[in-house]
Formats: sequence, structure tokens, C-alpha cells
Amino acid sequence: MVFQHFKYSSCFEPNKVYHKAHFKFGNRGGPCGNRCGKNAVCSAGKCTCKKGYCGNPLVACFREYRCKKGCGANAVCDKRTGKCQCKPKFIGNPHVRCISLYGCTGGCGPNAVCKNGKFCACKPGYGPNPVIGCKPVPGCVRKCGLHAYCDAPNRKCVCRPGYVGNAYIRCRHS
Repeated sequence: MVFQHFKYSSCFEPNKVYHKAHFKFGNRGGPCGNRCGKNAVCSAGKCTCKKGYCGNPLVACFREYRCKKGCGANAVCDKRTGKCQCKPKFIGNPHVRCISLYGCTGGCGPNAVCKNGKFCACKPGYGPNPVIGCKPVPGCVRKCGLHAYCDAPNRKCVCRPGYVGNAYIRCRHS
């Protein structure tokens, strides 16, 4: 069988199931049966990817790339593209952190909390992304009252000129 005549390369996905049509059976024309894929060689009776290449040596091997910077939590480097990717069933920014689609098992980003063990949410006044981290949102945390406006840089409600009172409830004419 062909499984005895090839060696997995460094980026081959051992759990991935390849369609039978991708594999070449037989032992014609030498120990590898002249059946090694593109950028693969027959070595010691087995198809292997050339140095610096990875993939399925029976189909095709691709230049192996490394991620320039490390990948974040729950992310891996795709050696075929040189880019970080979230692991399966995880979402987020793969350079910072990826979290589980099924709850907060991967933890939440800075200024975010886990709600009912099901999803991450930004704390009040923060946004927009609870996965990679929430940042202060410009503007007021709460809605301003009547005759008041939001002093965005200070993130608080203020009564309009000529008005006094609780800016979050109602300001009255002074």
C-alpha cells in the first residue's frame, strides 16, 4: 500500500482525510513507483517533500513559510502561507488571541467579561471587540438627561449652559 511508501512532512495535517483519488497505488518504476508529487523526491523508498517544502508528498509540496511574529493564544502558524490562523472552532485576532466559539473556555480579552459561561462581552463604556480586547469608547457610558449633553473627552454628561441639575436625569433652567 502507498501508506508505506511516503513520509508525512512537517506541515502535513495528519488528521485530515485526503480523497482516495489523490493517492497513487502501485509500485511501478522504482521503490516509489514514480508517483511522488510536485516538489517531492523518493528517498529510501518513500516520497518526501524537498527541504524547505511541506504538504502531501504524493500530491504536491509547497514552500514552507514561517510566521514572522509569534501567534496569539489558541492560534497556529500556517506553514503554507506564513500567516497565523485561529485553531478550528476558535475566532478572534490570531496575532493576539482566539477564543472558543463554544463559550469562554479560551478566556476573554482585556476589559471584557464572560456572560453566563457562553460568550464574552465588553464592560460598560468599552468596545468593540471582546475577543481581542475592549478599549474605552469615546462618549458617555450612560444616556444623558433632558437639557444635557455628553462631554465626550471626559465621558460624562453635563448640563447645557444656563441649566443645572443631575445631567443624567434632567437639567432645569437656572
